[in-house]
Amino acid sequence: MTEGVRPLRVTLHIPRSFIGCHRIKDERMTLEASPGATVADLIRQAGLPEFEFGIAVVNGHRELLSYRPMDGETIDLLPIISGG
Repeated sequence: MTEGVRPLRVTLHIPRSFIGCHRIKDERMTLEASPGATVADLIRQAGLPEFEFGIAVVNGHRELLSYRPMDGETIDLLPIISGG
């Protein structure tokens, strides 16, 4: 990160079904990222396979993976295919 630039703190909420498959300890993961990072950047930073997620939900609104989150936001990641 650039000196003097405060990193963003963003929380990713990951579906429980991914915990066992991807060796994730918890369904919530807080990351620090450079300002301007996209949701796709955060997914990669978390070590998750970007191709498995197709929708990000921020404050109840669907966003693309190119969305640039603001500090403190929680992003719900939804798989491309989901059902029950």
